[in-house]
Amino acid sequence: MKLSDLAMQVRAASRVMMETGARVEPRPWGVFISSPTFPLYDLGNCAWIDRWPHGFTVENVIEEVAERCAEHRIPKERIYFMDSRLALPVQAALEEAGFSARASYEMIHLRRTDVEPRADVTVQEATRAEDIAAVWALMGEGLREDGFPEEDARQILAFSPPKYETLSIHLSFAEVNSHPAGYATMFSHGGVGYILDLFTRTPDRRRGVGSALVLHLVSASREAGNRITGLTTSSTNGPAQTMYRKLGFFAAGEERYVVRDAAR
Repeated sequence: MKLSDLAMQVRAASRVMMETGARVEPRPWGVFISSPTFPLYDLGNCAWIDRWPHGFTVENVIEEVAERCAEHRIPKERIYFMDSRLALPVQAALEEAGFSARASYEMIHLRRTDVEPRADVTVQEATRAEDIAAVWALMGEGLREDGFPEEDARQILAFSPPKYETLSIHLSFAEVNSHPAGYATMFSHGGVGYILDLFTRTPDRRRGVGSALVLHLVSASREAGNRITGLTTSSTNGPAQTMYRKLGFFAAGEERYVVRDAAR
């Protein structure tokens, strides 16, 4: 199977994650996903372009997305492309309309690694109530570190538990010398183990926590019977890409999307 085909399977899993728990409105060009109760949750409020049907232009899509974001009071207009080739012909028009182009890489685990988890780092599934609470606390810490405003973080933390429960997401957390140091999440869809979140507390970085979490999820994905283990990471996040490559991941595809502030 081609790397591009593997990337498309990872992208499809990513889209399932976005659609879960949200309102999905089919459109001639794809779908519009909205979460009216949580308008600040970026991954639950966006458009996906699957095709350019005859008679539809990028201006038509921009207008529809703007109308729906205004209707649901969604502050950011986001448009994703199921195939990056759909984005290229309309990139200039989107930028002229005020959208900023972004990109992420789909990375696939393809080989074993000789990286060994450190002895002082332990990883386990969060199954007990206190472990799950520790994961949500770490998620909140990560959102604040990433600069999310308090209300944005509150909505993400409120929306995530029911979404994760629906997707039967694996919650894993790491400890360093018995204190919480980081967490990671993964769900399975169509033979793909999709690693969704990865966070290490600042004091525990460069201690092998991220690597230990990823290796744990790769093993869990394999045990779940998935053919592929993949993830999506920003094209500008060089340190993350370096770590994933050391752990046996390869960049298989590029996911393109655009974003702009919605009209007030």
